[in-house]
Amino acid sequence: MGQTTEKPNKAEETTAEKYSALIENARTLTLATVDEAQMPQASYVPFVRDGAGNYLVYVSDLSTHTANLLRSRKASLMIIEDEAQAAHLFARQRVNFDCSARELNREGRFYCLAVKLGSGSSPNTIESSLYNFQSFYHENLILIKSLTI
Repeated sequence: MGQTTEKPNKAEETTAEKYSALIENARTLTLATVDEAQMPQASYVPFVRDGAGNYLVYVSDLSTHTANLLRSRKASLMIIEDEAQAAHLFARQRVNFDCSARELNREGRFYCLAVKLGSGSSPNTIESSLYNFQSFYHENLILIKSLTI
């Protein structure tokens, strides 16, 4: 017997396309972490995505979310539609991911890939926009891998 694969219906395709476009056009994401006292903290960070769908973010040693990520290795991400483009303020398109995180070694393959991705012509260009920031503060490049989609 041959395997049959169900084709997604038109509504599912449209929803998937909307989420893909939302992610593709975003330059920043909301990052939620938890500190040592289990208090939640939300912030936003610029990001790029690699070909496997990993999120790569530059974060400063001065920020609380960096310490939280390096300690717990867990995060939640949200990408949300711009208020100015939303049809209704209470119905903005958004996508959430539960994730694991790890710091990238500056000499490693992923770090080089992230810098290359970040310096491309994509709207997710973090290297050029953070050039001055990097000269003042030590930054970390963290790979965030989605656990759920």
